[in-house]
Amino acid sequence: MTGTCIPDGSEITLSSPDMTPPTLGPCTCTGGTYDCGTAVFDGTGPNGSRPVITQEMTDPAGQTTTETKVSTIPPNVNLSMPNS
Repeated sequence: MTGTCIPDGSEITLSSPDMTPPTLGPCTCTGGTYDCGTAVFDGTGPNGSRPVITQEMTDPAGQTTTETKVSTIPPNVNLSMPNS
């Protein structure tokens, strides 16, 4: 799972009760993007075919931003962090 981010050096964690594994990261924002690896959404989680994904980003200054987004199966969600 990939997305855009700012500033570089931020740590991003993705989580969802609808995916396996339920948490990916932390992964580092480098060059304005991040890649937290692969997760599986099979539609059997608590949100069925509309999985909920929570993104948490901690910037180098220690400020944390959290967003929750709803996707579809197959996944179709913009996992870019705010302001990037």
